[in-house]
Amino acid sequence: MRGLFWNIRGLNRLGRVPALTSKIRDNHVDFVGVMETKNECFTPGFLRSLTGNIPFNWCHQPARGSAGGILLGVNSDLFVFTVGEILQFSLSAMVMDKKTGFNWKLVVVYGSPYEDGKQYFIDELHYVMGKWSGPIIIGGDFNLVRFATDKNNLIINHRWADAFNEWISRWGLLELDPSNKLYTWTNNQENVVLARIHRIFITTDWEAAFPMARVKALERPPSDHNPLLVDSGDNIFFGKKKFRFEKWWLQRDSFREVIQKAWSAPCTQTASIDT
Repeated sequence: MRGLFWNIRGLNRLGRVPALTSKIRDNHVDFVGVMETKNECFTPGFLRSLTGNIPFNWCHQPARGSAGGILLGVNSDLFVFTVGEILQFSLSAMVMDKKTGFNWKLVVVYGSPYEDGKQYFIDELHYVMGKWSGPIIIGGDFNLVRFATDKNNLIINHRWADAFNEWISRWGLLELDPSNKLYTWTNNQENVVLARIHRIFITTDWEAAFPMARVKALERPPSDHNPLLVDSGDNIFFGKKKFRFEKWWLQRDSFREVIQKAWSAPCTQTASIDT
């Protein structure tokens, strides 16, 4: 399974539709989230043109004037699709794999680029995570950075970086880092600024189903934002996987009780050193 997240900076601008269509086709994309469409509505014919002969179900968040707008689509041959919520900064859908019955939530975000909107965006991120306790993948243009190294000039707003990292920690999210690129946006100016503002996060139960999931950044022209391509790896995985301790477990009130119960339980396995 493959998915694409891209801030395209206006689908009606020259070269945008062919670029999106080719990325969907060439990368065999099964779901797609497009930010900054700058469109209030889409015709069925236009949406069909994006995926050729591959049937997709679509939903969208209308642009506000000439700004914003999110488009989300999934391959209807592979998935049962239900629109979740259309909010100020995000668009979500419930997705069920027709072959395995695996249910998960897909969330596409476009965070506020303005200072006075960032707290509202952070609040919405918490709201979205609190609405569903199952597997989630959430990606897009957050317009936030986590660390000073996420910008080439190292200048960041620590208030929003801390709030962003607190959201990640609060919900125990794992980030799928691009394997081939540090920065995902450029201002295309002589005094160049590079930043990593596009991200993809997953919950631990989504990772448990797709332990080989990985992300890479694609070439950005004609936009100044790099698309992110996520590949789930092998088919859905329901077997045993290597144990990994998660720091966020320490924040759970039940953590100590769970550990004590696990340690006091009888062990029925034989260590290899004893055989």
